[in-house]
Amino acid sequence: MSDESTQLSVAELLARNGQGVPASGGGRRRRGGRGISVTELTGDLPSVREGSSSHAAPDAEDPSDYRMDAPPAAVEPSYSPLSGPISYYDPLAPSAPEPSYRPPRHRIPRPAIR
Repeated sequence: MSDESTQLSVAELLARNGQGVPASGGGRRRRGGRGISVTELTGDLPSVREGSSSHAAPDAEDPSDYRMDAPPAAVEPSYSPLSGPISYYDPLAPSAPEPSYRPPRHRIPRPAIR
């Protein structure tokens, strides 16, 4: 804005908008509900009122009923035609079965003491 004739003071903008210069009161930097933005004064952008924001949350939708569409799963088989009975190991069972195979214990030779 190099041209002096296009620059307007805040008081002139308020007068153009029909609000006049507000009386001072309430302390510094308190906008509250009585303030007006520069874009509203200059008319560059339309003012956005409460509830009309493009960033507002969408309207609530009805919740889904979340019912199961698939049939219930079949019980897991306990017998396989290829390998015979199927057993499952439960490490948290109160009495876990002992392993049927124990590896032999190997003795480690001690070095000779001189």
